[in-house]
Amino acid sequence: MPNTRTTHPKYSQLKSFKIKFLLDELPTLLNLHYRKPKTYTNPTCNRCILHIENNSHWLECAANSISLNQLIQQTTSKFFIKHKIELHNMTALLQQLFQTPNSATNLLRLQGLIPNNLSTTSNINSNTLVTLYHKISNNLYKQIWTERCKAVHKNSLLTNTLTIATPEHPATDQVAVIKYEKWATIFPTTNITTSYIATLNLVEV
Repeated sequence: MPNTRTTHPKYSQLKSFKIKFLLDELPTLLNLHYRKPKTYTNPTCNRCILHIENNSHWLECAANSISLNQLIQQTTSKFFIKHKIELHNMTALLQQLFQTPNSATNLLRLQGLIPNNLSTTSNINSNTLVTLYHKISNNLYKQIWTERCKAVHKNSLLTNTLTIATPEHPATDQVAVIKYEKWATIFPTTNITTSYIATLNLVEV
């Protein structure tokens, strides 16, 4: 399965997506611009033409056929029905799993950085909740990222004609300080090792 340490050709693309999403290595238009600025001259989202397409914008782009909140709610509902789990207040559970809409904490959880002490007021064990997070991640790949890739390819002729300013990479020393401060903030709740510092997004930290 995609959330195990083993691999299988069927799941290789999904595993690759999860790792690249976590490390901010997905081929978003901003990442492509940083890698090959002469080829990808403008990182503006060519679907909504409103924002830079970075590692969080593709999740929330207004051009998505399904919103992030809708995907999470639908996935959670189907997950509990499939596993015959009774849930009297799904809204309350979602508020606990995703404490602040569109926050950095939510993005980290969607990327796979799930706290060791994950718990809710419902009688659902932590292993089940982790499996739910992985299912949400799977559906992000299938319903948002895959569809995004098709649309971006279709609209590729627009990419070089858009005019939103490109954010610059911060200075190296500044990046190091910001990365350390962000790791120090999430460490008490995630117990994540310092190796995580190296994976932090250069643009969004």
